[in-house]
Amino acid sequence: MLKHRFAITAILTIALTYACATFRPPSLCTGVPPDTLWLQKVHWRSRFDIVLAGCSRAVGGLSPSAMKEELPTARIGNFAFNGQTYTPDYLEALHGPLDPNSRRKAVVMSVQPLNFFRSVHEKSGYRLCRQQNLLGQWLMLNLGEVVYSLRPFKYKDAQRLITGDRNGFYQDYHADGWVCGRLVPEDPSFQMTQYDLDSMREKVSPEIVKGFMDAVRSFRKQNTAVFVIRLPTNKTTLAQEDASSGFDEQSFRAQVEAAGGEWIDVPDKTYRCFDGSHLNRDSAMEVSRMVAKAIRRQAESAQKPPRAGS
Repeated sequence: MLKHRFAITAILTIALTYACATFRPPSLCTGVPPDTLWLQKVHWRSRFDIVLAGCSRAVGGLSPSAMKEELPTARIGNFAFNGQTYTPDYLEALHGPLDPNSRRKAVVMSVQPLNFFRSVHEKSGYRLCRQQNLLGQWLMLNLGEVVYSLRPFKYKDAQRLITGDRNGFYQDYHADGWVCGRLVPEDPSFQMTQYDLDSMREKVSPEIVKGFMDAVRSFRKQNTAVFVIRLPTNKTTLAQEDASSGFDEQSFRAQVEAAGGEWIDVPDKTYRCFDGSHLNRDSAMEVSRMVAKAIRRQAESAQKPPRAGS
């Protein structure tokens, strides 16, 4: 009798679990399971010509697939992480995904004040991924689809299923590291309302800035081209960031160029941000193509033979 109860319980548990995983409402996240993608990025080794770096603005604002429209033969990976700072561990990690045998190695580094805040380091995306236990990492890397389908069924999932509500933050995770986001409905003031008041008072760390510039010089010594860009965002957000953090973009640019990096200028036009900070799909694709063109121009210029008599 006990054996029969156990068998019935096991069958019902498996059936219920399967039903919940199969008939749950569509996820707001599509593509590669989120935790799987972040861990895959951490484990990338020697596979790209061009690596893209930064925090969430780069995660969603720099698309390798869009860049390949201008650089069709280049291998490009988005190695940006949410809440990422340019601390030594991340700067060192940028070397990992680059193919040391590539003849056109380049890094594209997206910058904003947050990248140089001390307080953000402890919760930066790269650091959090590295801290996951080995069993959890193995499961997400090898059985990511299964694990993600069995994630907890939340109240909001049931609410969306019953009401048909389609509002929310949607993210499409691509194997090349790009995460395309959209907020339904779009809200230009959303990001400013989410800022932590302590972060709004934090100043840019001179030590982290110095480490960044040292990394630029190090990459250049290894014949890796360095491109730095401040991705476009809502002008109100931009002004607030600079005013509260003390970030001086012109001074920072001068330091980048003195260290051997190339600053990518962004045309003075309006780009759409779905939340007041992060670019929507069309604007991200446009900016990514612009970045690729800058890389191509630099490469073409480097290949030109010197003029006679120079």
